[in-house]
Amino acid sequence: MHVPFKGANEAMLALIGGQVEEVIVAVVPALPQIRAGRVRPLAVLSEQRVPTLPEVPTAKEAGLDNFVVSIWYVMFAPARTPPDIIVRLNREITKALEAPDLRERLIASGIDPWPGTPEESASLVRSETARYASIIKSLGLRLD
Repeated sequence: MHVPFKGANEAMLALIGGQVEEVIVAVVPALPQIRAGRVRPLAVLSEQRVPTLPEVPTAKEAGLDNFVVSIWYVMFAPARTPPDIIVRLNREITKALEAPDLRERLIASGIDPWPGTPEESASLVRSETARYASIIKSLGLRLD
């Protein structure tokens, strides 16, 4: 049975409290509870194992083929932002993400920094939109 929660923290509290038997949340909010031994990760839903949880198998390794739900973050700017500003923002964001101290902190918290170009980000958004549109259509889901 699907139980909707307002966020990952609320879902984790329900899991720890025994109100639900399992949850699917991002690594970042789950990591403190995993490290404290309050919850046990069963699988990660990314293509590869997560560096902060190398002992946790991927869903595919656990026997669930085609169950990949990657969480990604993309920085957006208003649509009419001049191209030279986009290039500069991208350059500065990339520089920040490649800084060893920030990179280490992100990885330690379960985030795999992937600085990319604006074109790569746009391609990711398009491909993920098409992927989920196909799933939504095949399941016949509609907004109520």
